[in-house]
Amino acid sequence: MTMKNLIEMLPEDQFIRIYRSYIVPVNKIEQVRNKVISVGDKKIPIGNKYEKDFFSKYLN
Repeated sequence: MTMKNLIEMLPEDQFIRIYRSYIVPVNKIEQVRNKVISVGDKKIPIGNKYEKDFFSKYLN
């Protein structure tokens, strides 16, 4: 299954794709700083391709 197929199956308001190989649950995002999000003890970059969509959804 591709990441595109997977994200299409998940609830749009609960999950967001932030990088080519990362889909994260919105309610688990603890911090966003300099295009890097914190989820637990993990730091995940926000890809340039996904940045606009992420910030339009996350900041609303």
